[in-house]
Amino acid sequence: MLNILCLHGYRQTRKGFYGRTSAFRKSLKKIANFHYLEAPFLVSQDGDTAQPHAIAPCDSRTSGLETSLELVLQAIQTDGPFDGICGFSQGAALAAAVCRRLEGTSFSHGIRFLLLFSGYSIASQPTAGLTLLRTPSLHVWGLQDAQVPSMSSERLSKDFAEPQVHVHDGGHYIPTNPEARRLYNDFMLPFTASDSAANALIN
Repeated sequence: MLNILCLHGYRQTRKGFYGRTSAFRKSLKKIANFHYLEAPFLVSQDGDTAQPHAIAPCDSRTSGLETSLELVLQAIQTDGPFDGICGFSQGAALAAAVCRRLEGTSFSHGIRFLLLFSGYSIASQPTAGLTLLRTPSLHVWGLQDAQVPSMSSERLSKDFAEPQVHVHDGGHYIPTNPEARRLYNDFMLPFTASDSAANALIN
């Protein structure tokens, strides 16, 4: 079984993201276990109860990036090992930042792939001129995504040396239709211990 660390997006909670990814998780239940991490910051929801925020207290800032990176690195060390990281929206942005940090150190982490949904590059971390990331990555985004423009997700994919890309016609969500399930199967198959287990995804 693959072990995957999951990072939620802006104004989401670990519990909420767990619920929203039920179909996605079910489609991979025969080959993967999922561990959901809670963001370290809170953000007000229009005066309502504050909710966890993946990176920092304000969507347009990344002042808490270092704290968030350390939280993920600590989770990898204490709750892992993890084979991959799955990030959604701002969680995908954070996952990519974690990947860049890991590739630049000798930290023994074991991360072999990334699943990035509706992701984007963190504004304060320009990647122009930086070495392309080598970790295998699958980037999925929707053409009708009103929260993260498709060009932003495409730009994130270009930070990787050999990204796999899937663009769907929907919005800001993780697709779980048969085509998407087959896509996840094909991407994750090389990281599984047996072909038979992974092939069960599409049966």
